[in-house]
Amino acid sequence: MIDFSNIFQKLKRVFISEKNSNYILQLILESSVVSFDVQGYRNTLLQLQNIVYDSYIQQICSDLSKRGKLDLEEVLIILNKITINRFQDIITQNERSMSHVDMTQANNSTYANMDTTTNTNANTNTNTDFTTNTTTNTSTDFTTNPIPNTTSTATYTSTDTNTDFTTNPSPHTTHTTTDTTDTNAKLIVLTRTTVHHFFSEDSVLQSGRYTFPFVLNNTKSIEVSHFKLNCNIYNITDANNKFTVTEGTQKMKLTIPIGYYTLDNLCKVMAEVLNHHSVNKHKYQLFRNPVKNRIHFQCNIKDSKPAVFSIHFPEATTRNELGLGDLLGYQKSEYINNNIYVSETNPVDNILEDIYLKLFINGKEIPRITSTKNGFSYFENYSVDLNQHFGTSVTLATNCSSDFHHSFEITEQLNCNELSIELWNNTKHPMTRYSEFECTVTFEHF
Repeated sequence: MIDFSNIFQKLKRVFISEKNSNYILQLILESSVVSFDVQGYRNTLLQLQNIVYDSYIQQICSDLSKRGKLDLEEVLIILNKITINRFQDIITQNERSMSHVDMTQANNSTYANMDTTTNTNANTNTNTDFTTNTTTNTSTDFTTNPIPNTTSTATYTSTDTNTDFTTNPSPHTTHTTTDTTDTNAKLIVLTRTTVHHFFSEDSVLQSGRYTFPFVLNNTKSIEVSHFKLNCNIYNITDANNKFTVTEGTQKMKLTIPIGYYTLDNLCKVMAEVLNHHSVNKHKYQLFRNPVKNRIHFQCNIKDSKPAVFSIHFPEATTRNELGLGDLLGYQKSEYINNNIYVSETNPVDNILEDIYLKLFINGKEIPRITSTKNGFSYFENYSVDLNQHFGTSVTLATNCSSDFHHSFEITEQLNCNELSIELWNNTKHPMTRYSEFECTVTFEHF
């Protein structure tokens, strides 16, 4: 950190000088909606200037110096704005309640609610150069030059990691000053942008919900800016790998090895398992009709004559997974006394064609996108081709339109204690089996 001791004293003399105090009072008079006795508040203003300077000078200079150049004009502009903002609060409270305000409250204030009228008036041209490099001290005489008025913006960025987190410091924290318009006044509100990376392995998983302890107060907006998924999800598990075939009076309970299958490979393996266990040595075939995109399940005896058989597809033992019949496009669980069965619907070639990411703060869902499906809502939507990416980790791009893909504004005061994520591959149930993922969430907060 740069040693600012050589310039702090001169800078403070300029900041609390009579000329600067008069300048601040003039700006307050021009923008204040409450009348007040100027002379009666001069001593109060002087006390406030000292408090503001002592409270913020180190932080402001440290933040600005990290950009490689310390602009003292910008430092003084920021100090003036903080002072004006706090002084206007004091005036309003005193004039309306006629009660004395404890000036030490200024220590707990932030760079917030600063009038843009002040910003305009505080930024007029001057010929005085108050800029100093981080390696060279300025020779400007601060005791004789007027208050620095500059056209430079009061917006600056800091990579300081000392955020408002109580338990979860973020490795990527920025501070930005942004313009916010109110119906009654134009304000400059200082907000911080905190970027936090979440890994599924660090969560508590319960019923498909990944919960992370995470503390952040006064959240203004949320955006999932990065999502990466490990594509190791099986479409055939112990919940849907069984089916039954009946030949006459002989019932065969069959089991498919657990794993990930392409649709064509699944048909091939099912036929091999069935042909191996057929008590009558029938010849079974399962294949996809490429024209109609339907599954054909048929049987012939050795001399190519058709053979009658029945099929039973049990439902998946976990509600969030597709049954074997559902994967193949069969809508019924029982098919009886025929030699060929064609699926009623298209088979499911990709169980992750849609991934709906739900986001929860303190257990309450943030419904960024709503739908007509019985109130189903979600925060982001992704898709991944498992046939192409199985066994790899893939960074997924959102399916949401770029026209509205931006941070989601929070309309109520929200103090976050925990963040939770659910992944759904349909609109009925979350995916309860563990999925390995990581995502980056960007928070804007006051």
